[in-house]
Amino acid sequence: MSRLKTLVVALMLGVVASGPSAAAANTLTPPPPPGAKCTGNDQNTTCFFSFTLVQTGVEAGVDCGAFQVLENALVYIDVKREYNRDGNLVRATRHLQQPLSGSDNVWYNPQNQKSVPQIGDWKAQFDFTTPGDTSSAVETDTGGGSRVLLPGGPVLAMEAGRIVFGPPPDFVIQFAAGQHRIESGDVGRVCAALT
Repeated sequence: MSRLKTLVVALMLGVVASGPSAAAANTLTPPPPPGAKCTGNDQNTTCFFSFTLVQTGVEAGVDCGAFQVLENALVYIDVKREYNRDGNLVRATRHLQQPLSGSDNVWYNPQNQKSVPQIGDWKAQFDFTTPGDTSSAVETDTGGGSRVLLPGGPVLAMEAGRIVFGPPPDFVIQFAAGQHRIESGDVGRVCAALT
């Protein structure tokens, strides 16, 4: 599974977090997590919340032959959920920021510990084809989802532009525009930098 798909799965798990909400609809499906700020009227409800995703030593989805690239990730995520008048989730939008910060955001070779920094700043929008059903999400990512860099040097690989994934569990790419070297497997320069 690619790094982007791994993050998508983690984010989808965030979609089904449960907890109380104070909103116009009596029940929201799925409910927002505790602490979400919700406002609504008789037509819709909107909820906002933030969280931080921390991953250490997870597969980045890059196979360099002799080793699988691992990733450490620290991602700050701001979420907006939109519910229809029946209280069913119709859209979830996330702004994800993965800053350049020491060893928090790196890709590395687990055999020799060589690493390269990775940063990102993108939006992931989930549109639910069946309101309230998280398994019906179509995901559209826009922005700079990932840039893998040589320290002080050029970009080795980039996920940037727009990419649309079909619903889970397959996440089939329905549309792509921009540079998608990671998703397409064009990561030879990353492997060379980590060898």
